[in-house]
Amino acid sequence: MGLSTFSSCEAFPGLCAEFHRRYPELRILSREDSTEVLFQLLDADQTDVIFTAPSPRNREENSELLFWALNDFGLSYYVSRGHRWARRGSVSLEEIAAEPLIMLSDRYSSARRLEALFTRRGLAPNVLMRTSQMFTVERFVESGAAGGYLPSALGERNKNIVRLPCPDDPPPIRTCMIWKKKAAEHPAVADLIRLAKEMYPDGGQ
Repeated sequence: MGLSTFSSCEAFPGLCAEFHRRYPELRILSREDSTEVLFQLLDADQTDVIFTAPSPRNREENSELLFWALNDFGLSYYVSRGHRWARRGSVSLEEIAAEPLIMLSDRYSSARRLEALFTRRGLAPNVLMRTSQMFTVERFVESGAAGGYLPSALGERNKNIVRLPCPDDPPPIRTCMIWKKKAAEHPAVADLIRLAKEMYPDGGQ
């Protein structure tokens, strides 16, 4: 399995847990990487299935692949519960840019989407640090060292951080499970696909 850093974090763990419950004799091997690298691995038959939020271009360039939608994935800006903004109802992109910000490496498409928001407004965010780990983003935000963007569903579970809605928040995109048709000929992959379709029955829409 190939997993993108942000967009796979909500759907994959639950799917993985249920798969292991039903098929304890099977083992999933997974790696995390950027969306671009995941598609390259899939094309080279170095992974059977990937979990990421594909762009329309990804779909156009990979017409031989099969896509099954899992969940909508949104990014929101968070600060620590002790931050001076914690009781505010919203924040502007200009304010976010002026505060210390921890961001994912720009090798990730989610980070580039965020960078584009600032660029379109002529803003240069005050990036304190770039990281390849979502865990690091969450810890920096939690400590109050910086604000940061996290998957909305993940952030809501951490009681030590506060989501601040911004009018310029990027729109949600859809996480998909993606595979080559021939990969489904393997029984274990077919079992995973069948389980995903059971857990996310609207994915073909």
